[in-house]
Amino acid sequence: FLHLESEKIFTYCSLKKLSEKLAPQSFIQTHRSYIINIDKIKDIENNSVLIGTKVIPISRRYKKNVLNKIDVL
Repeated sequence: FLHLESEKIFTYCSLKKLSEKLAPQSFIQTHRSYIINIDKIKDIENNSVLIGTKVIPISRRYKKNVLNKIDVL
């Protein structure tokens, strides 16, 4: 599913193919099941990101990359 501000869209597109189409400066993968828009991040806590009211996990595999991307380190 793609979760947009106003709707949720079902797609058969793989996350890998989807990530290739997204702007790398605006989107980052946080987990094997999640790619997020960096501009929508409200808060980062431990191993999760808050986007709106949704808590998105950050896996150990992607954490360093996520933190580097948003200049927290």
